[in-house]
Amino acid sequence: MARVSISLVAQSNDVHRFRADNESDVAFFSQHKFAERVREFLLEHHKIALSKAMQANLTDMIADRLSGIHGDAQFHEQLQQNVRDGGLGLSEKMSDELTRHMEKLIAIGVDVSYKA
Repeated sequence: MARVSISLVAQSNDVHRFRADNESDVAFFSQHKFAERVREFLLEHHKIALSKAMQANLTDMIADRLSGIHGDAQFHEQLQQNVRDGGLGLSEKMSDELTRHMEKLIAIGVDVSYKA
């Protein structure tokens, strides 16, 4: 359990850095690399094997979710969409698990220092 918590905190720190870098000129490249790292983390943690097309779709969905383009409900729906439509074709249960995990990473990584 401690290993999972430490891993969540490390990934959430990356989420914070991702959002902070959103304004830089090279943000797209570094954010895409970060989205790939989050994808690998989620796939390894949930023991999911995906095709290359599915991995590309998931990377795009993660980048859109982290940057705030899509909300959690849209992320959840995309996970269940057909691969040809940009989704992964996952079951609702697996979609729930991935969305919940993604939202935990985002929640832990959001900077609230301005509220202090």
